[in-house]
Amino acid sequence: MKIAFVWPFWQKPAKYDELRWSVRSVYQNFVEPDCEIRTVIAGDQPVIRKHSSSWYSGEVLNIPRTVSGGGSAGIEDQCRKWIRALEYLDCDTVVWMMDDVYFVKPVSLADLKTPRSMGLWSRERLEKWEAKTWWNTAKKKTLLQLSDRGLPTFDFATHLPHVVDRMRALDLLKEWGLPESRLLWEVIWENVNLAESPAPATPFLRIISTPKCLKGTCNATEKASVLVSAGDSWNEAHRTFLYQTFPSRSPVEADDPIPPKPLAQSAPAQPQSAPAAPAIHTSRPKVTCVMNAWGRPQAFPCQFNALKSQTVENEVLVWQNAHEPSRKDWKRDWFDEAQVTHAACNKNFGVWSRFAYALNARTEFVCVFDDDIVPGREWLQNCLDTFAKYPGLLGGNGVIFHSLHDYNNRNNYGWAYPNHYCTQVDIVGHAWFCRREWLGLFWSEMPELSQPVIAGEDFHFSYMLQKHGINTFVPQHRKKTPQRWSCRNRKQGMKFGRAEVALSKHPQHSKTIRDGLSLYVAKGLRLLEHEQITKKPGD
Repeated sequence: MKIAFVWPFWQKPAKYDELRWSVRSVYQNFVEPDCEIRTVIAGDQPVIRKHSSSWYSGEVLNIPRTVSGGGSAGIEDQCRKWIRALEYLDCDTVVWMMDDVYFVKPVSLADLKTPRSMGLWSRERLEKWEAKTWWNTAKKKTLLQLSDRGLPTFDFATHLPHVVDRMRALDLLKEWGLPESRLLWEVIWENVNLAESPAPATPFLRIISTPKCLKGTCNATEKASVLVSAGDSWNEAHRTFLYQTFPSRSPVEADDPIPPKPLAQSAPAQPQSAPAAPAIHTSRPKVTCVMNAWGRPQAFPCQFNALKSQTVENEVLVWQNAHEPSRKDWKRDWFDEAQVTHAACNKNFGVWSRFAYALNARTEFVCVFDDDIVPGREWLQNCLDTFAKYPGLLGGNGVIFHSLHDYNNRNNYGWAYPNHYCTQVDIVGHAWFCRREWLGLFWSEMPELSQPVIAGEDFHFSYMLQKHGINTFVPQHRKKTPQRWSCRNRKQGMKFGRAEVALSKHPQHSKTIRDGLSLYVAKGLRLLEHEQITKKPGD
């Protein structure tokens, strides 16, 4: 599926590089399985004012401004560029963006399609409203015309992205006399297509209209998924927030941004709950993170950015099994630009092979990730803190079995089923954290030749460590601290995990995991059985 994101853009009033961060936010936090992102700037080529060179190497639809003046002329100009972009594109699904809109947390297509308004205007209230700005005047005019036609009058003038069907949008814009009528097209589109009462715009959306310090910006966006920088909100602290939140270059950038100026030492530090920021480290990494590049190329940048934004310095190794359906979507240049160690295999050796590749780590600890897991920025710190008290194999999702042979008779703990305390379990998966030398214990006994490559590594690891007196745990996943979770967003994790490429959808998967439980119980894996061992409050 191809989705086009369109930014109508006029360079003259753009004093800063806010468009760069808006584009980055889409590549980092738009999460939609099996989706190809296409970015289009409709208007002027973005440039860096100081040396008049463009940072943007992507698709530009050159449309010069043809109307003079400010205020409502800008509405006409933007809508004209929007129409030209819709006429130019060949994909059905298009997303309208603004250069001051940022996805500060993962959002899906369903999130963007959900109508979100700032409230309903009655006819009486509209007629009494003295709109004193050009923006409010345009909004009032639009809502009154909707009322005249007997249509809903919800306020969708929020700068939120809007998802449209391309041809239907063109027909609607023509019907309402746009762009010459200078109405707010997004308010018309959402009200005309409204099937039920819209959701409130907040807290999904947060609009910042006045300058804030770094801590103030972080706190303001703590519960939001989309940030709008309106009015005079731009300052060095705001740019620092964006620089830290979106650390990796997008595929359509020709260069790296100029780092923000150091903030005054009196400026508040970024709180733990703030969006991901790359930490500055000076010591040797303590953890090697092993990523698994297989059938989810769209998830890979999200996971990589999350790892490089960890509060614990880490080195990244990438293992890539062959996966023919997604082969064309993996680009070697991406791994080179990310400066990661990447090993690709022309055969699929399954879930076991990454644990062999992890033997190349040269750090004290190793964390091996499934390819559908995007950790919170303090996940590695959570593991180190937990390991200091409970030195065992740690994982992002753990299982306690209540039967020796029935895999479905179990309890789960971790990011999908938050556990308030560190919990001892039978096996773990999704993100395995351990000492590097324990990989030697993993391979001290080889898996059975009859074992399939698509499952069983989780049983094997816990079984082999248990033989040496090492237990298995899930670090705490408290509901109020998702930044310390193994997968920072449950909705995103469920979407990635349920994609068509998921091994859980393999026709033999259910039988394989049932057989795996029976096999390792027969080998001698001791199950906790109905015993849940947790930390005591205050430990």
